Amino acid sequence: MIPLEEGDVGARFFQNAWDGTPLEPSDSQATYWATANGCQTKPSFVERKPLYAMSVYECPEGVDVRYYVVEDNGHAWPGDTRITPLGRDATNDFSATDVIWDFFAQHQLVVPLHETKPAPAFE
Repeated sequence: MIPLEEGDVGARFFQNAWDGTPLEPSDSQATYWATANGCQTKPSFVERKPLYAMSVYECPEGVDVRYYVVEDNGHAWPGDTRITPLGRDATNDFSATDVIWDFFAQHQLVVPLHETKPAPAFE
C-alpha cells in the first residue's frame, strides 16, 4: 500500500496519513534511522534472498541499521501463522520476530538509561 521507493506513486492505496501528512516511501524510514544514528544515508550492501532483501548501512562503530523488504507477504506480520478473516496474508518462511530478536540480542544499549524521579505532586 505504501511504495518501497520514491516515484512509485501509482502503488499507493491512499495519498496521505490519517492526519493529512503526505506519505513517504517505506525506504524513507531506513534513511531516517541511518541519519539519526550517524550512518551513511544509502545502503553500503544489499543482500537479496528468495524471501527478502536486506539493506545494510555503513555506520559508526557500535551502530547498526538494517532495512528488510519481505517478498509476497501481504499486509501482515511476517511469520504469523494465524489465519485472518482475509485468509493467510503472512509468509510462514520468514519470521520478523526472530530477525528482530537476533538483532537486539547482538547489540547492547550504548547509552544507559537514566533514573527518573517522579514528578512532584501538586499541593
